[in-house]
Amino acid sequence: MSPELVQRLHDANPVPANEPVLQDEALLARIVATPRHGSDRSSGRAGRRRILVVLAGALILIGGLTAAAFTVAPRYFGSDDEEPTPAAVLAEIRRLANEDQPGVDLRDIDPAGLVRLAAFETGGGLATVWAAPLREGSGFCDVSTIGSELDGWACTAKRVSTAVPWMGSGSSAWGDIRVILGQLEPPAVSVTVRFEDGTIREASTRGPWWVHVMSGDETEPGHRPVELTALAQDGSIVANQPIDLSH
Repeated sequence: MSPELVQRLHDANPVPANEPVLQDEALLARIVATPRHGSDRSSGRAGRRRILVVLAGALILIGGLTAAAFTVAPRYFGSDDEEPTPAAVLAEIRRLANEDQPGVDLRDIDPAGLVRLAAFETGGGLATVWAAPLREGSGFCDVSTIGSELDGWACTAKRVSTAVPWMGSGSSAWGDIRVILGQLEPPAVSVTVRFEDGTIREASTRGPWWVHVMSGDETEPGHRPVELTALAQDGSIVANQPIDLSH
């Protein structure tokens, strides 16, 4: 309280000169003279905390939506220096899996036919999916690697008796990513994939192989693939093949 204000208060309410100041007036003077910055700072911290909580909630929500909609960007076919060479892949197959598949001797893989179908990033590193025919047209194998390590493999003991030859591939290291792949049977030159929600996507092809990498919604119930269609050069349907990846 400024001296001028105190003087005006006393002028308006004169008291005997010998009368002590009342306790209430002393208390009022102390309250008025007390700086308010401390209270303002406390309020500001609480406000900032509320803002930070709101922002944190928004970031969690955005992060959850991003994770739910996460999709990979696979590179189909071709090769680059980050991937193991076909010779290294073949050596791993023959060393680790030669006798694990009844009815298939992996030494029958045709090295000249080994093709990198797709590569994509995972939490564990670069995943690569390879395919190779078995000699004399007795079937085909797919092999996956994480970096330079063999991650998994599967073979058909003989040419599968389906209208559109295919197999599904997955790995615990891939998260929700799944791969479907197969061979084209002449006169088919392309394959489309129909999903539960009615979406149709064309698989990537490089004769005689086709492949499609699925992630995000395409692996969720209501969106998963349900049918393959093989098409001829003129767009006519060669064959349809129901598929089930719900398990």
